[in-house]
Amino acid sequence: MKSQTRSNNRKNRKNVSIKRRKVGGNWITSSLLAADRIRSNKYEHWLEQRLVLVYNDIKFVLKVRELFGYDKTALSDAFDKNSVKKDFDSREAKDQKIIMQKK
Repeated sequence: MKSQTRSNNRKNRKNVSIKRRKVGGNWITSSLLAADRIRSNKYEHWLEQRLVLVYNDIKFVLKVRELFGYDKTALSDAFDKNSVKKDFDSREAKDQKIIMQKK
């Protein structure tokens, strides 16, 4: 008499975790997404520095950061003109020139 549950050739994957089921992986896609996230972070910092240092619009930057949740998820709590100026001063002269250029 045959067993009513499963045939002998099928594996039972019920107790195998998802990580063990995953064979290989698409590391190229994940690395591209990570690079895109890093690039967007750098771009955001450039724009924030330009808004604060050139246009002196820190209220707008703080409002947008709060709107998108950066005030809760930021690694450093202090975001004011002094911290932006310190980050700006640590940049290369070429990058500083791009951020501070006026039309």
